[in-house]
Amino acid sequence: MNLLILEDNPAYQRQLENMLHSISGLQITFAETLEVAQTYLDVSSPALLITEVYLPDGEVFCMLRKIKPSFPIIFITEDTQPDNLDLSLSISQQSILLIKPFHPLTLLGIVRKFLGLYPSINVVNSFLIYDKFKNLKALPFSEIHYIKAEGNYITVRTNEGSYTMKYSLKRALDVLDERFIQIHKGYLANLDYFNRLNLSLNQIIIHQHPLPVGRSFRKNVIERIC
Repeated sequence: MNLLILEDNPAYQRQLENMLHSISGLQITFAETLEVAQTYLDVSSPALLITEVYLPDGEVFCMLRKIKPSFPIIFITEDTQPDNLDLSLSISQQSILLIKPFHPLTLLGIVRKFLGLYPSINVVNSFLIYDKFKNLKALPFSEIHYIKAEGNYITVRTNEGSYTMKYSLKRALDVLDERFIQIHKGYLANLDYFNRLNLSLNQIIIHQHPLPVGRSFRKNVIERIC
């Protein structure tokens, strides 16, 4: 899939490329002026165009009106004038305007939508998380040892390591299945990884990790284990 990025700032070119690096098979061509972009478009039609609204040799709307593009377009700018939105939406049936700065996931989601790239994820008995590369990943319940809450964030401990994300412990408990139990106001544990219970220390050992057992959860923990 060929993607044309029309952007005159080399630093922002690299930033956009980094935002899109997780999409496999994407071939990116950069153009820094309308003239260079026009030369490219005279001989090739990209799967998607990402373009700055204002370039050194003019604004992009005039050029695009002339070629009447059939491909989707993502316009980007720092200018919040309402006219930019109207012009962006009038150029193509598949066009959108993004105001800088925007989150990488915002751009990634729009690009995947326009290109028809929907991840095939088996979500049955899985917990959906984003990995360090911001890729959506289905984490099987069977791989989760325990979950620890800190403020508005949770850390999910697994066979491979830990994942931290903004998510409530209550919401996590609603998603997980019966093998998980709340052992403390800040912890959920997978009883498939239960090693032993130490009542004198109010601790439960999950996959060789000692975790606290809260007083209000102690009775339920004992009933589930015994």
